[in-house]
Amino acid sequence: MLWAQADSTHTDSTLIMAADSGLLQAPSADTAGLLLPEKKRGFFYGAPDYPNPKKALVWGLLIPGGGQVYNKKWWKLPLVYGSLGAMGWAVQYNTKFYLNFKRNYRRAVRGLPHDYSDLNISQSYLKEIRDRADKRRQLSYIGFTAVYALILADAFVDAHLAGFDVSDDLSLQLRPIIERDAFGSAVQGGGVVFVF
Repeated sequence: MLWAQADSTHTDSTLIMAADSGLLQAPSADTAGLLLPEKKRGFFYGAPDYPNPKKALVWGLLIPGGGQVYNKKWWKLPLVYGSLGAMGWAVQYNTKFYLNFKRNYRRAVRGLPHDYSDLNISQSYLKEIRDRADKRRQLSYIGFTAVYALILADAFVDAHLAGFDVSDDLSLQLRPIIERDAFGSAVQGGGVVFVF
């Protein structure tokens, strides 16, 4: 005697188990149509494993906001592109500021006139401003990377939580259980079952 759970994802097109006799039989004409594999649905939304966290992550890596689109969270796109745009602007602004003071510091070291010659700014002060601008530039690159990583993490976690049970009945019950042998007669053991 065998006990097993039915596998609903796999069907064999040559053999089926007859439920009443326990014998293997060839499929009949009326059940042959039931044994055909299920037609694959679309790649993006209709796939059987939708939403897949790995696909959400890949879409997010390929296209900024692609993971949010894959998860059907269109309302997050303005947040995604707004935050990436703000960080991109910060990178561009701080890089421009740094390159300006780097060029002027080099000219001051060579003794050439620079943009701040008429303000009597010393070389050491120009170097200090250049170093602070470089630090802000590096921090803006780190911020851009961190924002992009948060966008990817959002898409990945959102796909994971799509099938999460949010029903009102999230109670825990304890029930006794008595296990019987395969023929249903002798008691093998007992215990407590947690029912969610």
